[in-house]
Amino acid sequence: VDIGGAGKDRALVVAIRSPNGWYRSNPPPDTVLVAGDVIIAVGSAAQLRALGERIGDPTAVEDLRPVQP
Repeated sequence: VDIGGAGKDRALVVAIRSPNGWYRSNPPPDTVLVAGDVIIAVGSAAQLRALGERIGDPTAVEDLRPVQP
């Protein structure tokens, strides 16, 4: 699965939390996801939804919170 790199039209994947609780920060775009991984990303609502679609689960976006300036 291509989690994607940073770009104008893509969410930025900051880290991935593994089921065992370990964090992988700044994962490369070709990172292989396993069941139970949690993607931590920032971007617009549309960018985050597109990330969910790329990983094969358009309902994966659970928590959209605006960043306070």
